[in-house]
Amino acid sequence: MNILFDGASIAYGSELQGLDDNDDDRIKNRYSQLVSDKLNATYDNISEKGKSNDGILRSTIDYCENNQVDLVVIQFSPYSRTELFTGDRYYNISAASDKIYSKVFFRNIQNLNNAGDNFYKNKFLLEDYLSSNNIKYYFIKTKNENETFYNSRWYNMSKKYKIKSVRDIIGDRRHNPENYCKRFIKKKELRGVHPNKKGHMLICDEIIAYCTGLNIPENI
Repeated sequence: MNILFDGASIAYGSELQGLDDNDDDRIKNRYSQLVSDKLNATYDNISEKGKSNDGILRSTIDYCENNQVDLVVIQFSPYSRTELFTGDRYYNISAASDKIYSKVFFRNIQNLNNAGDNFYKNKFLLEDYLSSNNIKYYFIKTKNENETFYNSRWYNMSKKYKIKSVRDIIGDRRHNPENYCKRFIKKKELRGVHPNKKGHMLICDEIIAYCTGLNIPENI
């Protein structure tokens, strides 16, 4: 079995590198490695910090067009993120970014309806592509989003089932701090907002349950 993992900072394994900035620790303790070890599977993890769902859609399809993939595991990023193509590369646009193009976008363009519409567009296109190519998939979300936006055509066309969030699986920082990385105030990249090894193991267990035939959404 060959598995593709795509997503943003959680799938990337942010903060697992610790104070020593040990990239090997980040890779071996993130859920992509844990899942693949348990299933004796090969895998690739093409996640990136700050990646948008537009970017996840694009890179997942591009990878699957050029590689044999049996299972795709997606960590959807926050709905509000998107990306900008300038002709030479794609730029992530995020509310957390201090880049001028992100600030302009969120100040003047982005809104709840647009963010929701864009998420369900990406979800629908991923579902359609993966199903058409007989590739199994499992989706998780970064967080439980505000779903009070206008139900657009993309929303109406998209399959309806519960996509668990990371917080559904490992709890939140306030009530389950044991599942999150330790915060170091002087280290901007170690803010204690991402799952630690234990948190990644819980996410791994959720994915393994799917792979062994448990908790499979009916429409997959």
